[in-house]
Amino acid sequence: MSLEEKLLASFCCPKCRGKSAVTRTVKLPGKFPPLLSFGSEEFILITCTLCGYTEMYSPLAFEKTQEPVAENKPLAHET
Repeated sequence: MSLEEKLLASFCCPKCRGKSAVTRTVKLPGKFPPLLSFGSEEFILITCTLCGYTEMYSPLAFEKTQEPVAENKPLAHET
């Protein structure tokens, strides 16, 4: 399942609570100032088809979250 399909499957508009959306991938031109450097110029936009609310996601953020999640182990002082 692609990232766009995952975003669409779990989409719920925070503005109108709509469940229908469209996605598109865009590349932003040029260089960003250091404070706005996202590490990528490619982004995924997901837009609610009812009200037009749009969210922007960096694919790099989702790549980093694919690492295995550590189990909840008790800390040394909790045992």
